[in-house]
Amino acid sequence: MSWSRTYSNVPIGSIDHLPPPATPFASLAEQEQWNAARRAAILIAGSKGAGAQTNFTIALSGTGNPGHPSADTITVTVTAP
Repeated sequence: MSWSRTYSNVPIGSIDHLPPPATPFASLAEQEQWNAARRAAILIAGSKGAGAQTNFTIALSGTGNPGHPSADTITVTVTAP
């Protein structure tokens, strides 16, 4: 099952700046991937060395398989203005 979420104008400083989506995920596998992807996004943004006032656009997506048999993927894109 594929999923994607995009957040615009995100101030980085806490994982709370990437809130859960309004629509629920179709499976627990997708929820787990989203949690991993947003943690990665926070780490990537923090590594940019940007000032505290920098806002980012963050795009997260993935393909989850119930039971995680194989081929689970996530994509994290962090873009500074």
